[in-house]
Amino acid sequence: MVITFFYNISLVLSIFLVLSFSSWFFIWASIELITAMLVILISRNLGPRSVEGLSKYFIAQAMASAFILIGIVYRFFTTNNFSILNDYDSLSFSLILLGLLIKIAAVPNPYWFVDSISGLSLTESFYIIIMSKIVPMYLYIIIAGELFSSFLLWVGISSVAVGSLLIINQTNIRKILALSSISHLGWLLLGLPCLGYQLSVLIFVIYLLMVAPLLWVNSFYNINDLFNTKRSFINPLVFFLVILSLLSLGGFPPLIGFFYKWVIFLGLLENKSYLVCGFLIIMSLISLFAYLRLCYYLYSLYNFELKYSSDSNLMITNSLSWWTPYIITLCVTILSGGFVLLSPIF
Repeated sequence: MVITFFYNISLVLSIFLVLSFSSWFFIWASIELITAMLVILISRNLGPRSVEGLSKYFIAQAMASAFILIGIVYRFFTTNNFSILNDYDSLSFSLILLGLLIKIAAVPNPYWFVDSISGLSLTESFYIIIMSKIVPMYLYIIIAGELFSSFLLWVGISSVAVGSLLIINQTNIRKILALSSISHLGWLLLGLPCLGYQLSVLIFVIYLLMVAPLLWVNSFYNINDLFNTKRSFINPLVFFLVILSLLSLGGFPPLIGFFYKWVIFLGLLENKSYLVCGFLIIMSLISLFAYLRLCYYLYSLYNFELKYSSDSNLMITNSLSWWTPYIITLCVTILSGGFVLLSPIF
């Protein structure tokens, strides 16, 4: 327990340390240190499937780091410069960008992310879904956030399509989180050139808030399949939190998932990317249909479980009574956050 706490603290400090560096040499070394700590934290309780998931994560990270390192070294030999802020030649920029795209699980290779999450518990997946993406996403925003190119446009569109289409008929909560992550990051990549640095960081944080409730629920209830967790949803508060999180991930108004997509949509309209906007509307409707159908099935399946019984009252008293104020606060945050985000636009 003490060792785990030490590694978690070291991980957080390392992430903040990377954000203060401007040299690619120290940034790359810190990324490798963070990856090593993530592997240690994920490998605490390994089963056969966990070993497979961790192996795929490690291989993907090693490939991405190799691309980044080659790009850094090539740039140094051609420009004698390690700074992250200066200009890039096309080859070094492409190599570094490819490594970052692999690390954040965007197209061209997002499938390792789904396989890794599927083989790990949701508690372990927290490190891959959230912690492992903070630094690569920050670096992407710094070096390519304002770049509007046909390649990045293809990457964003393909990521949205993969996440939106493959989530249909999914009931495994780990795959739902993985595919929603790919789709939402595709939205963010498309909107970055129109949003600016501060709003881009805010939207990335908003995505982390949307997936947090599902990860929190799983820390109390070992949920793998949403249709095989009957005893978990005896508590109406847990059921409401899961439904709210799924609808927010689907972009259902007035939840925060809708309004952050709306902000990106307005930015693309101002940039006159009408075809991209039309494509995003179609993908949003497809993914929202999948999430609404999932929520409808959940409500139909657990409708009779929502009635209070002595057993459910006991569960509420013993397991979640201490956390109830925090759950309510989180729900209100998810509900009202969209209005807060949208307010600067009007």
